Amino acid sequence: MDGLITLGVYNARDAAMRAQIVLDEMTERWEEGESDIAPDNIGFNAAIDAWSKSRVKDAGLRAEELLKKMIKLSRKEDGPQPDTVSFNSVLDAWSHEGSSESIRRAESLLSVMETLDIKASTRTYNSIINVYTKSKQKEQGHVDRILEFVAFLEEGYEQTGDDELKPDVTTFTSAIDSVAHSASHKKGKQALEILKRMENLHNRTKDDAVRPNIRTYTAVINALAWGQGYDAPMQAEKILDDLETREDPDCKPNVWTYTAVINTWGRSRDITKPQRALRILKKMNDAYKATKDESVRPNLFVYNGVIDACARCPAMDKPKQQGEALKIAFAVFKALKQQKRTQANNVTYGLLFKTAKNLLPEGDEREDVVKAVFENCKRDGMVDDGVLRQLRQAAGGELYNELLLGNGMDSDGHVDYWAVPAEWRRGIK
Repeated sequence: MDGLITLGVYNARDAAMRAQIVLDEMTERWEEGESDIAPDNIGFNAAIDAWSKSRVKDAGLRAEELLKKMIKLSRKEDGPQPDTVSFNSVLDAWSHEGSSESIRRAESLLSVMETLDIKASTRTYNSIINVYTKSKQKEQGHVDRILEFVAFLEEGYEQTGDDELKPDVTTFTSAIDSVAHSASHKKGKQALEILKRMENLHNRTKDDAVRPNIRTYTAVINALAWGQGYDAPMQAEKILDDLETREDPDCKPNVWTYTAVINTWGRSRDITKPQRALRILKKMNDAYKATKDESVRPNLFVYNGVIDACARCPAMDKPKQQGEALKIAFAVFKALKQQKRTQANNVTYGLLFKTAKNLLPEGDEREDVVKAVFENCKRDGMVDDGVLRQLRQAAGGELYNELLLGNGMDSDGHVDYWAVPAEWRRGIK
C-alpha cells in the first residue's frame, strides 16, 4: 500500500479519495488475477480512517461502503478481515454527520459486529455514544440508550475484568455531554449521578483511566446550566470551589469552566445573577493579571455570558436590582470594548438590545440607549439578522423604521438584510 504514504500532501478529501483509488486499483488487480498481492485490512483501515478524518458531508457513507466491500472480500481466501478498528473508524465518520441517520447507522454497525463475532470494545461504545451526542435530533430515548451503554461497560468490566470493556474518562464525559445537550428536564441531576458513579469507580479502583478531568466537570456544570434546576447555580459554584482548591493540573478550572458557571447563574431564577456573574468575571481577571495564565483569561463567551445574565433579569418589581443589572451590562460592554484581543460581536449587540428591552421601560431613555448601541454595532460592522430582530423588539416600530428606512428597509417597511449597507455587516463571518 505504498500509494497511501503520500496522504499528507493532499487536503482531507483529496487524501481520502487518493487512498480509495489506490485501494480500488489494488483490489481490482487482485480480483482479476493480475496480482497475487491481496489488499489487507491495514490498507482498508487506512482508507476508512482517511474518510473519517476528512469530515466531509458524505464521509460516513464513503467509509461504510469501504467496510461493506471489505466484509464481502473477507469471504475469499486471503481476503482482508474487518476488525474492531475498521468498525470504530466508520463509527467516527458517522459521528461527524450529526443526523438521525447517523444514529441508525451506528446501531446497525453494532449489530453487524455481533453477527460477524467481532468484539466491540470500550472505544467502540465511546464512538457510538459520540454519534448520539453529536446528533442534532435530541430525544429522551437517546440518553436512555447512552446510559445503557455505560451500564453495560461498567457491569461487563466488573464481572470479567476485561480491559477492553473498561469504561474510561471518555465514556463518562461523553455520556455527561450527551445528557447536557438532551431534551431531558432532569439533565442536571442525571449528570451529577454519572459523575458520582465515575468518582466512586475511581476511588474504588484508583485507576486514572476513569479519573474525572476538567472537561468532565465542565460538562456537568453545563448540564446544570441547561437543566435550570432551582439549586443549579449553587451546585455549580460548589463544584468550582472544590476544583479551585485542588492541586491537580488535570482538574484546574479554565475559561470554559468559568463560562459554564456564569451560564448557570444566567439561566437561573436568582435575581442577583448579574452580580454573581460579574464576580466570576472579576475573579478571572484577577487570576489572569496575577499569573498571565491564558487558560483563565476572559474571552468573548465570558463577557457575553455576563451581559446575558443581566438581560435575563427583568425584576420589574425590584427597580433597584433592575438598575444594577443595567449598569453591570453596560460596564461589562465598556470593559469589553477596551480589550485589544477580544471584541464585541453580533451576539454581544443582540444581548445589549435584549438588555435594554427587558430592563428599561418604553420611552426616551430606552430609545437613547438603543440608538447608541446601534451606532456602535454599525461602526463595528456587526449587524446581522439576529441583531435586527433584537433591535426591532427593543426599539419599537417607529424608531426601528427611523433607523433602517433607506438602509435595507423599503417604503412598505420590509427589510432585506442584503440591502443593509455592507459597511454595517462587514464583520459578520
